[in-house]
Amino acid sequence: MKRVLATAVSIMSHRLLLPTVCVLFLFLYIAVAFFTDEALVTLIQLIGHNPLALVLLALVAMNALLGLIADIRSWRIAGKAAAGLHSAGTESNFYEALAVSGRLDTDETARILSAEGYQVTVREGFVAARRGWSLFLPRMLWRLTICLLFVGVALSLSLRQSQRVPLIEGEALQIPGIPPRTVERITLEDVPGHWFLQRRLAITLAGADGQRDNYGIYPPGLLGPGFLYPRYLAVAPLLRITEPGIGVSEGYQLIMLYPPGREDVVALSGDYRLKLVILTREGMADPFASGRFDLHVRLLKGDQLLFEGDVPFGGRFESSGFAVELLDASRYVVTDFVNDYGVLCIWMACVAALLAVTLYLPLRFLWPHRFMFFSIDSEKMQIVSGCSSEGKSRQNKALYYDLLDKICREESRNR
Repeated sequence: MKRVLATAVSIMSHRLLLPTVCVLFLFLYIAVAFFTDEALVTLIQLIGHNPLALVLLALVAMNALLGLIADIRSWRIAGKAAAGLHSAGTESNFYEALAVSGRLDTDETARILSAEGYQVTVREGFVAARRGWSLFLPRMLWRLTICLLFVGVALSLSLRQSQRVPLIEGEALQIPGIPPRTVERITLEDVPGHWFLQRRLAITLAGADGQRDNYGIYPPGLLGPGFLYPRYLAVAPLLRITEPGIGVSEGYQLIMLYPPGREDVVALSGDYRLKLVILTREGMADPFASGRFDLHVRLLKGDQLLFEGDVPFGGRFESSGFAVELLDASRYVVTDFVNDYGVLCIWMACVAALLAVTLYLPLRFLWPHRFMFFSIDSEKMQIVSGCSSEGKSRQNKALYYDLLDKICREESRNR
């Protein structure tokens, strides 16, 4: 049983597990792309409903966690070596580990290392020297990034719940489980000189208690237990439609007419359809920002065009007993209200990754950690030594080998 458990742990902690899983998902994406135009969406749906794929994501998270534990263990062993608490397994934690015959002059070795800028620890029969800062913390943060990212993706794909909700300016927003709110205002403003987003969307929701919350494009805002993701901007024309023999109907039409030039359809009685498109005119203000626009309408029965014409804002078009009046318009935003239990883990992974990179770059290139130790093994009558570095390794190794040569020469002189 112990052997099986050890084998399982060895496989889960193997350094090739992460790239192997990533390559598998890449091949799956390529295969899906041959059969559908929305390969990414299809792949997400497949993974979210496939227990094997979720197990692979969990294995990568476990791999990162086991790697984190192993790094902590190695860091503790290296700390014991630096303090002179040498153990037989310490050599495996160093890039170079050698045992030589010779004589260790602790005072002279400490003097040389101090002159090179190392912080030296001297005990009887033992010298340790370190310089710079260890990459232990960035390495831990990176392991944590991988773990949180894959846990978040697995939770998001398996437990995510989403519903499409239109937010109409001036209308109430009602989502089950959330106190009713009013969409007080929707604005789209230009942001001159901004390097990322040239326009800024702002949605203001007002509660019954007067509290106001603002939501933008990104990051998604928290609304009750879920997140509000704006998807599409739209304008809802208030139309009064007169149909012969049917009567008059009036209301806001939640159709996709924005941006100008995009066409959508309003279904009428029988086989009649009304196709609408916002007219594009030179110098015309953005319909979403201004809330004013003119429409071009076409009435079809089946695929047969009966009539077409323009309806100015606040005006009317009439033909063959049909009439269309454009009374007003409201801005609205098509949003996704999402209960996603993996978002928090994914955001924490992003923060951890940013901290890891921020710490790694200066430590790796400006203050790289370098370490070496020399210890007398009285039982084997040898000098046990180790050397490791996380940057500028050539300088560290050169000094390490020079000191080993000096130790070996000291023995020859004594003979």
